[in-house]
Amino acid sequence: VRSRVRHGSLVPRQQPAPSISTQKKGKQTTGKVDVKKQVRIQQDPREEEIIQELNKLDLDKDRIRKGTALIYDPIMAKPRCIWDNETPESPERVTAVMQKIEECGLIERCKLISPRSATKEDLLLVHSQDYVDMVLSTQKMSTVALRAHSEAYDLVYFHPDTYAASCMAVGCVLQLVDYLLKGHFRNGLAVVRPPGHQAQEDAANSYCIFNTLAVAATYAKKVHGVEKILIVDWDIYHGQGTQYIFEDDPSVLLFSIHRYEHGDFWPHLAESDCTTTGTGNGKGYNINLPWNKTGMTDADYYIAFHKLLLPIAHEYRPDLILVA
Repeated sequence: VRSRVRHGSLVPRQQPAPSISTQKKGKQTTGKVDVKKQVRIQQDPREEEIIQELNKLDLDKDRIRKGTALIYDPIMAKPRCIWDNETPESPERVTAVMQKIEECGLIERCKLISPRSATKEDLLLVHSQDYVDMVLSTQKMSTVALRAHSEAYDLVYFHPDTYAASCMAVGCVLQLVDYLLKGHFRNGLAVVRPPGHQAQEDAANSYCIFNTLAVAATYAKKVHGVEKILIVDWDIYHGQGTQYIFEDDPSVLLFSIHRYEHGDFWPHLAESDCTTTGTGNGKGYNINLPWNKTGMTDADYYIAFHKLLLPIAHEYRPDLILVA
């Protein structure tokens, strides 16, 4: 706005002040006439429009976004693999994180917000009705039935509390999105499980039941009118579920940095390589950075984020950033 006012016709060009001669008691004098009295500023037709736009600006300092929100619910610590105590996806994935946050005194520096569970309507933004109903049905299955059902998927186990915990995981992220997009906080952390980035529209995968961030991104677009979302996935495994869901959608830019080893590392997919960049209208909005060797250090991630991710994010200018 300032640029338009400064360079537009709202500010008249300064003209040399006109001189006049006067006679006073036989002496001739020369004086200056105030420009303001001689030059009438003609109102630019855009002036009223600009004033109206300025009046719409919310300059209330009390509403400036600040602080970090934190959300968690202990129900997410309930699911566990009943028949294999060595399964890496365990309750400690969230309890250990919350314990560390407390030990470091971070809870006092954050604002705890109330959790909520996702509704079926929320889940159906991404997942099929049949799949949601299938996960719901596991609540009443016996251990034998749960194990047999789990074996139909790759690296998945179901527990009687899986559905409740999964709905809470999605709901917590949606609650956080609501708070952020309403301007209450600058950022936030949702400590949730089961994980979600490998879950697909109609299939669980690698301990992921519902694709939490995919639901959150779709929810933000539908409910809050968000136009551009950046998802940054830096889990060691490729989040192929999120990639499949948004591969033809330019409103979601997915950046995934993961271990690949030329396809020798799970999930062993050609589409986890850097050559997969999206399809249709989403071409160019899927960016994979696969590590083809092990032992990557903080310096490697620093270079990846600062030399690749940040320039891309700056050009894309997302309205919301979700991190997996």
